[in-house]
Amino acid sequence: MREIPILMYHEVSEDIEKNRKVRSMHPSYSLPVDRFAQELLYLFENDFRTILLDQLLLLKHEAMEREKNVVLTFDDGHVGNFVYALPNLKRYNFVATFFVTVDWIGNSNMLEWEQLVEMSENGMSIQSHGMTHDPLTALSDKRIRYELLKSKEIIEDKIGKEVKFLSVPHGSIDYRCKVIAREIGYQGICTSKVGYFTYQDCFEMERVLIAKRYDQGKFRRIVELNHVTMTELKTSKQLRNWLKKVIGIDAYRKIYRRLYHIQ
Repeated sequence: MREIPILMYHEVSEDIEKNRKVRSMHPSYSLPVDRFAQELLYLFENDFRTILLDQLLLLKHEAMEREKNVVLTFDDGHVGNFVYALPNLKRYNFVATFFVTVDWIGNSNMLEWEQLVEMSENGMSIQSHGMTHDPLTALSDKRIRYELLKSKEIIEDKIGKEVKFLSVPHGSIDYRCKVIAREIGYQGICTSKVGYFTYQDCFEMERVLIAKRYDQGKFRRIVELNHVTMTELKTSKQLRNWLKKVIGIDAYRKIYRRLYHIQ
C-alpha cells in the first residue's frame, strides 16, 4: 500500500513560543527557523517532491511508487509562515498548504490578507481552518455550517482561488462535520489523527505533527515512513484522545492552556 506523509506545522519563527511568558499555542508547535530550514534541506537533498493536496488526490490512479512525495501543511495562519517559512520554501521551489483561521487574519502575530495573496501568487495553497478556531464537535449544525461555508467564501473572495480543503481546529471532527463539509463542496479534511495518507480514505486525511521536541533523526524517520516511529506517535496521540473523552474537550483545553500559559 502506497503511503505519503502529510506533515503538519504551525509557526516558524526566530522568537519561538517557548521563550515567551504568555503564549498563543503549545510551545512545541513553534519551530525555530533554522530547524525548519534543516528539514527542508533534508527533503531537497534526498529527492523528495513537495505536492499540494489537490495534486495528492490526482496521484491516486498513477503509478508513483518510486516517487518520494511529501505534503507540507501549516495550521492557524501565523505571520512566521510568511516571514520565515515562505522564503525557505521558495529556496527549494517547494510548495505548501496554509490553513488559515479567518477571524484571526490581521491580528497580532497573524498573517495579513496581502501576505496571503503573495503566498498564493508564489504557488502556495491557501485553505480553510474555519472562522473562529472553535472545536467543531462542540458546535451546533448551524454553527458548523457557518464555520465551514463562511470561511470558504471569504478566502475565495480575498485570494481569488477555490477553497477545496479544510483543516479542523483542535483535530475536532465527527460525522456531522464530514457530511456538512461534503455538502458545502470540500474535497478533503485534514485532521490531527496521526498516520500516513494511504488513499483508503481520500476525504479524511491523517497527518503527522512536526513538533519542536522532535530531533532531526525523528523527522527523518517520519518522512522515510518508519513504522516503529509512527506506532509511537499514534500511541501518544491515543492517550491524549482518551483523556479528552474522560474529562471532556472543554476541561482538557482549560488544563492545556493553564499548563502552557496560553492566552
